[in-house]
Amino acid sequence: PPEVSMYRSVLEQHGLHRHEAGRWVFGAPKKSGSLRPAWDAIGRALHDAHEERIGVVALFERLRRPPYGVKDGVLPVLLVTALLSWKDEMAVYEEGAFVPNLSGAVLERLLRQPDRFEVQRVSIAGPRAMLHERLLQTLSGTAKGSSGIMPLVRQLVRVVSDAPSFSRTT
Repeated sequence: PPEVSMYRSVLEQHGLHRHEAGRWVFGAPKKSGSLRPAWDAIGRALHDAHEERIGVVALFERLRRPPYGVKDGVLPVLLVTALLSWKDEMAVYEEGAFVPNLSGAVLERLLRQPDRFEVQRVSIAGPRAMLHERLLQTLSGTAKGSSGIMPLVRQLVRVVSDAPSFSRTT
């Protein structure tokens, strides 16, 4: 089927999805692969934004232009792979609202209407690193082993959203 062909020709061939240390992971393409410059461009765009949000459409436009020339069918695959690869550092926003979980429904909406979505890479350094450690201690290991702040943010959003209505509004 077409989805197997797409998987093999993009994800498997370029090493975006691979078996490492006994588990399957998403990650950067092979250094010698043709997708590596586009991957690096995504990383640079997110870094150059200085932790500001970047519209998905603007990111796609950057990758469509030379010297990358990424085709429309591959753009969402690269973006979703980057989101999954950098999941501990990536925040997704739909119409300005933080999306705590990257579910199938969210990805479907992102693919159909990328103009409604923004992404942001949040890194931890300096005072943020100390805050990260304290939050890890406070949440008693809910995100242990994580290297980024996003698992903590997602956990806090879950705690608030699971609270009774009275608690959320007072």
